Amino acid sequence: ATGLTDWTNVTAGTTVNARSTADSINLGTVTSGGTQTIHADQNVAFTRLTTTGIPGDLGDIVVTADHGSINGSSASANGDASFVSGQSIDVADLRAGSATLSTPHNLTIGMLSVYRAMTLGADVVNVTAQQLPSVPPVPLHVVITGYRGGVATRANLTIDPPQVIIDQFSVADSTVTVDSPSLTVVAGYVPGQMLLNTPAGQILLNNRGPGPVGGNNLQLYQPGGVFTMQQIGSANFSNTQVVYYDTTISSTIINYVGGDFTGSSFVRNAPQDMRNGDLSGLEGLEKSALLALYLRGVAEGRIGQGPIEVIGAGPAVNIEGLLPAGHNRKPRKGYRTNLRSSSVENHGLVSFASAAYGR
Repeated sequence: ATGLTDWTNVTAGTTVNARSTADSINLGTVTSGGTQTIHADQNVAFTRLTTTGIPGDLGDIVVTADHGSINGSSASANGDASFVSGQSIDVADLRAGSATLSTPHNLTIGMLSVYRAMTLGADVVNVTAQQLPSVPPVPLHVVITGYRGGVATRANLTIDPPQVIIDQFSVADSTVTVDSPSLTVVAGYVPGQMLLNTPAGQILLNNRGPGPVGGNNLQLYQPGGVFTMQQIGSANFSNTQVVYYDTTISSTIINYVGGDFTGSSFVRNAPQDMRNGDLSGLEGLEKSALLALYLRGVAEGRIGQGPIEVIGAGPAVNIEGLLPAGHNRKPRKGYRTNLRSSSVENHGLVSFASAAYGR
C-alpha cells in the first residue's frame, strides 16, 4: 500500500511481507512459519512478532523504517533479526539467532537474547543482552559502533555470556558490564573513556589523559584511543599504557617495544624512574609519568605537596629525595590514601600465556 497499514492479527503458514511506500505500518500480533519482512516509509510499530521456522526457511524477522522509528513490545525470530530505522529503535524484548540493529539516533533494547552474535550501530546505545545456550557452546561475537560504522557518542551495555568477543568497539564514552570470565576486545577505539565492569574488578580506560582516577582496580591510557584488550579471570592483557593497578587485577602489556612485560604503572613507577634518570628521553608529554603525577595533583589540589601513600601491606609510592632536604609536609585533611602498591616480580620479557595472576 501507499498509505497506512494497520492490522491487529496476522497468521501465516509461510511468510509475511508488509510494505507501505509512503506511510507507516502498525501491527498487533504477527505469527508465521517463515520470514517476516516489514518495510515502511515512516514508522513501524508492533505488539508481538513471532516466527517458528519451516523447511528451507528458519524464519527471520526483517523490519525497516526508512524515515521513521521502530517501536515494539516483543519480537522472537527462529532465525535472525535485522532492524534498520531512520530515526530510533525501541524494543522491550528481542530474541534471535543473531541480531543486527542500526539507527542514526537512539537504540534501546530492554532485553536482547541471541545465540551467536549481535551488531549494534547507533549514536546512543542502551542495551541489556544475554547469550542463549547452544550445543556446542560458542562465544558471543559483538560489534558496537556508531551509525553505519561510525563512532557512537555513548553506550550503556550489559552482557551476560560465558565468553564474549568484541570484534569492533567504537564508542566515545561508555559503561560496559560483562558477567563473563573471558572478554576480548579485538579492535577498540575509545577517544573518551570506557568504564568496564568485570567479575574480577573495575577497569577504566581513560584516553582523555593519564591522570589517576580513584575507585578503579585498573586504569589504562592509550593516546589516540586505538587499543586491544583481553581479560581472563583476574589477568588483563592490553597494548595500552597502565596508569595504575592494585592487587585485584594483574596487568600485562603486550606488543610494547617488541615484547610483553608486567608490572608497569605510572603512579607506582614514576618516582623510581625519576631517581634513575629514566625520564630524560621521553618523546612527548602523553608518555610521561611525570604528567600523570602532575594531573593527579591538579585533580586533588595538592600539586607538589607530598608523596602518594598506601594503606595496608606493601610499600607506599614514596617520592623520597624529590622534596627539599629537611622539608616536612603533612598531607592535608581528607587526602585520599587508598592507592595500593603491588610488587613487580618480573621486568623482563614474558610470553602472553605465561603471565602470572595477581601481580
